[in-house]
Amino acid sequence: MIVGVIVLCLGIFYVQTFHISKQYPDFKINAITGDNKVIDDIILNGEIHEDGYWYTVESFRLTNAGTSYMIDEPYFTRLNYVYPSYKIEKLQQDYRQFMRGKTEEPNLYYEDDKVLAYVNTTSKSTWDYYNKYFEIDIINKETRERNATVEVIPNRSGFDFLDIEAVRVIEDEVYIITKSHRYNEGDTETIISQYTFNLLDNKITDDKEIDKTVVPDGDYNSYLEIIPSASNLYEIVLSSFQIEYIPSTNDENDFREELTLQKLSYYDLKKQESKEITLPKQQGIPLALYENFFYFSETRGDGMTIYKFNMETIQIEDEVVIPIFKEYDDYITYGSISQLSEEGILYINPNYTGPSTPLYAVNLVTMEIAFEGEINFKNLTENENDMWINFTNVEIRQ
Repeated sequence: MIVGVIVLCLGIFYVQTFHISKQYPDFKINAITGDNKVIDDIILNGEIHEDGYWYTVESFRLTNAGTSYMIDEPYFTRLNYVYPSYKIEKLQQDYRQFMRGKTEEPNLYYEDDKVLAYVNTTSKSTWDYYNKYFEIDIINKETRERNATVEVIPNRSGFDFLDIEAVRVIEDEVYIITKSHRYNEGDTETIISQYTFNLLDNKITDDKEIDKTVVPDGDYNSYLEIIPSASNLYEIVLSSFQIEYIPSTNDENDFREELTLQKLSYYDLKKQESKEITLPKQQGIPLALYENFFYFSETRGDGMTIYKFNMETIQIEDEVVIPIFKEYDDYITYGSISQLSEEGILYINPNYTGPSTPLYAVNLVTMEIAFEGEINFKNLTENENDMWINFTNVEIRQ
């Protein structure tokens, strides 16, 4: 009888969840121009919010094959609440033992043909929330040998908060890029630092400050962002900008973001050299670093313009205009999500969606629109006006 009751309850549970998911939208990517193969390897992750609130959220994943919802996944997968990143899923499948117990944040990992590396911050006591140590774990793919250690973070007491932004392995060195905050009397400092861990000596051999911004107290709209190169592991761009929230002309309760670039600098991890970049346009929004070019965008009356900026000649070499529908101008310019492939294809999609949501793929090498499409959905319920749909990130299956 007990077994029968358990089976019955589980059966009812899965039947109910199956019917619930059928009430959510069925998304579909429709091509307007370009080759559908360009979007074969992308994943659009998103969430559905009901009743105008952040809770009652359902996570979904959209690919060229269709829509899948978290509520239809196996029980233990659903415990994560949202879909894990494709990169993390693949690592867990290929390196199950290595991945056991590790934080599922893609920026904490580095992978190439030879090694898989993981670096996170930790404390040695469960009662100590002050992350004083680097947890470093590296596996050699050929020999399956692991190098796992815990190292004290140099000068950790000088920062209030410290987070890892990127991890790189170059020959026998592990480069750890961090973002730290120091709260002073009257201002806040945001510091980008580089820590070097030597695999032969098995210790941290160097730490240095790469960049820093200082903002007065009460300024919560200044940000320092790291843009890694998709073509060169050594290169990153550091971008600091300020966001101003401007009320919409149609609805005073709605605001759009206007970005003002404050500082832009290029940094080479291997050479440990940096140089400041001066863009010819002040309102440029940093997008990507690929080969010897930096790409940024700005809004014009005819849409969103992406510029190809040569960092050696300090000149704009090319540009491409994305003809965005008027109702999406603000969303795709100031609230868009993008991802750059190893081949130089930039995918752009607004994080908010409605009927005929645009999706673009831009070839940054040729500066041409490789794919233009729209995301439509059907199977909406009567409460569609209370449903808020937004995309959270784009992933590329590489």
